[in-house]
Amino acid sequence: MDIIANHLEVLTTKITDINRKLMYLEQKNIVLEKNDKEKTNQIQNLVKIIKVFDTKTDPNIAISNGKLEELMIKICKEKVGKLGPKGPMGDKGPIGDKGPTGDKGPLGNKGPLGDKGPEGNKGPVGNIGEKGLKGDKGPIGDKGPRGNIGPIGPKGIKGEDGLMGIQGDKGEIGDKGETGDKGIIGEVGPEGKQGPIGNKGPTGDKGPRGDRGIQGKRGNCGCDCKCIKN
Repeated sequence: MDIIANHLEVLTTKITDINRKLMYLEQKNIVLEKNDKEKTNQIQNLVKIIKVFDTKTDPNIAISNGKLEELMIKICKEKVGKLGPKGPMGDKGPIGDKGPTGDKGPLGNKGPLGDKGPEGNKGPVGNIGEKGLKGDKGPIGDKGPRGNIGPIGPKGIKGEDGLMGIQGDKGEIGDKGETGDKGIIGEVGPEGKQGPIGNKGPTGDKGPRGDRGIQGKRGNCGCDCKCIKN
């Protein structure tokens, strides 16, 4: 038994150690997965940046086309008339597309009231306006004369039964009906169980005295003599 207990203890220690190492490996795996995801995102971002550089950079001169264009526009704006002799006026370019409507400016101050103009011609009759709100209910008028009685309408659907009324007085006993035919005798039912013994009834009254019996033999007289009367 001691040997088995020792082996079990060794196995338990080994299993505990393996579980601890597994937990450590799981934690390391989680950290590695997180780092791998971050590095993957970084690589994807760098690839996007490189693609943008490829589209904006001329590989022959290693200059960003976008930056060069921005620099040239800036020089032309800031060095107007300082970049050599002014050339002849160029042809008028085509009218550009109409830009979006700007925001409405603030309302100006109200000007002075002008002179009254001449009376204008009468305009056409306008459309009928919307129906106005319903007015308040007027007072009830006088009751008119009673009209003729109309024809009787069709019979309505029968309503629900009313509550049962109070029971009436008992009528007279009717005549006795004829005796009906005797029914078929039914089968004898199973014998019932014997009921419990009833309580003992009270003692009955004493019955009448019976007839006198035959006279018996006479006994000894009680003396020492041996006389016996038959």
